[in-house]
Amino acid sequence: MKKLFFALIACSLLSACSDPDIEISIYEKHDPLFGIRYELLKIKAIEDDVTIEEVVANRGDCRLQKIKLPRKLSFGQSLSLGAYECDVIEVQVRTDSGTWTESYDDYR
Repeated sequence: MKKLFFALIACSLLSACSDPDIEISIYEKHDPLFGIRYELLKIKAIEDDVTIEEVVANRGDCRLQKIKLPRKLSFGQSLSLGAYECDVIEVQVRTDSGTWTESYDDYR
């Protein structure tokens, strides 16, 4: 019984350390029509068939463009979201295979 318990713990720890299935990028943009600055978050699938379930910026303190989730992406496809009235320093994306966090402390 002890061997089974330790085997289950080892498997769960190894699966938690898997490689991300997405790539998260951030770009500073300017809307010339309205004269506002915003940041564009781009989430790209780097594995086959990734489902984006939730996107959170600055631990929920940053207003993101409203989109319908979950959204399924095939390899190479991307999802773009505008972030308004905030400087994004952390993005957390929950997918069907895990949660991935990217920090942008040195962005500016």
